[in-house]
Amino acid sequence: MERSPFLPLSDGLHIERVTASVYELLVQIISSSPKACCPLCGVQAGRIHSRCTRQVADLPCVGRHVTLLLRVRKFFCPNPACPRTIFAEQFPELVPSYARLTTRLREALVSLGLATSGEVASRLAPRLGMQVAPTTLLRRVRAVPVAPAGKVRVLGVDEFAWKKGQTYGTILVE
Repeated sequence: MERSPFLPLSDGLHIERVTASVYELLVQIISSSPKACCPLCGVQAGRIHSRCTRQVADLPCVGRHVTLLLRVRKFFCPNPACPRTIFAEQFPELVPSYARLTTRLREALVSLGLATSGEVASRLAPRLGMQVAPTTLLRRVRAVPVAPAGKVRVLGVDEFAWKKGQTYGTILVE
């Protein structure tokens, strides 16, 4: 199958088959590169050990959930000094190791979580064709690096009481 503008794949990855149902698109992706690099030692390997299928969620398309079925090959590492004798080929630009979501879907969920809140985004996501729990969204948003705050030029201090003589609070405002 030829390249799809809707699912940008790196060189060596090809769409083998697309199966559509009412609510879901299953996209089978295979790798055609003859070799893969060992993630520990970096030596290229060409001897295949076995194959397995990874199931990864991607951005929705036309209101349907998209599931990528990646046919992943496992290789023998040819380096005798490498502690890893067998490794699976990696697709870091598409999906990180052990991840169940593509990089594109994770970035979309983080953007949705930053624009709203975890609870609101988890209710809005299914309408956009994405399934996510509020705790997952909050965990993804908390993992976003925050730029360090600059120096404070003026600091305002305000004190208040919730109930007279009972509970007090202080707020600092830049």
